[in-house]
Parts: sequence; C-alpha cells; structure tokens
Amino acid sequence: MTFYTHNKPGAPVGRYSAGDTVVDSLFSMWKCVVPGPEARFAAMGPSARVISGATALTAADSGGVFMLTALTGAAVSLPTMQRGLEYTFINALAPTSNGYVITPADADKIIGRIAVTADEVGDTEDTAGGDTVTFVANSSLAGDWVKLVCDGSNWYVTGIARLAASVLIAG
Repeated sequence: MTFYTHNKPGAPVGRYSAGDTVVDSLFSMWKCVVPGPEARFAAMGPSARVISGATALTAADSGGVFMLTALTGAAVSLPTMQRGLEYTFINALAPTSNGYVITPADADKIIGRIAVTADEVGDTEDTAGGDTVTFVANSSLAGDWVKLVCDGSNWYVTGIARLAASVLIAG
C-alpha cells in the first residue's frame, strides 16, 4: 500500500510505502506503517465508519460514510424509510466471497442508477423498484461506491462502479 504524508512534523512531503525508512528534516528516522481501516478512515471525520460484518443501520447513522472492509462481504440493513435519511457506502476492500448486500426495510423501493466506467465505456445499472444493492464478490473493486437518499417513499440510489455487473440493484 502506498500513501502520502505531510502531517508528521519535519517529514518530507512525498509518496511512501509500508516499510520505507524516511529521514525527516530533524534527522530522525521513522518507519512507515500501514494503519488499520479504522485509523485510515479516521481522517474522514466522525461520520466515517468501518463496516466489517453484518450491520443494522439506524436513522441516527444518517449522513454517514460507511467503508466496507470485509473480504467475506456483509449484510447491511437500512432502517424504515424516513424523509432525509442518506447513507454512502464505499467498497474499501473488494469482497472475495459473498458480497456486500444493502437491504432496506421496505421491499421494491430502490430507484436509481449506478454508472459503470469499465474501460472508459459508459454503461449503467438501472432500476425502478429494487430490493437490494449488492457489491458483487470477485467483481466489485475497491473504490466502487453508492449513495442512498430517502424521500420518505423511496430510496434513490446513485453510484459508480468500475466493472459491469459489479454493483447491482436487484429485486
């Protein structure tokens, strides 16, 4: 993993990988380490949260950014529809078995479009009444994302995936 740094006093701004030894302007040496998911996403603020297993979200979680980090995927349940609820999900670690399945409490209420950017050729995943949004195992890549917003009657979804059929709206 490669990351950029500029927040260590005296550290040269640059691109470093885990294990690199860096000498700062104070002539002290430090080793780059790869932080765990919680630390990596802490800079996103209090609304960022890691999901690494089955999770039931509540209205109090609305406005949050949820980083999906389980190789085995996870089931995520949304609360009963309420005007103004919104959740953003980012695939931070591509699932290799199962997938991430986001399910609202109410069936047939997901409406929207996921844009696909494979090889810079446009494609879409559309629905006018789906039951789930799924980040598909062995297909969805880190960086794929969706945002769900509720108007009290439906969940509206938008997002971007890099591969066709990697983020699906089904049901």
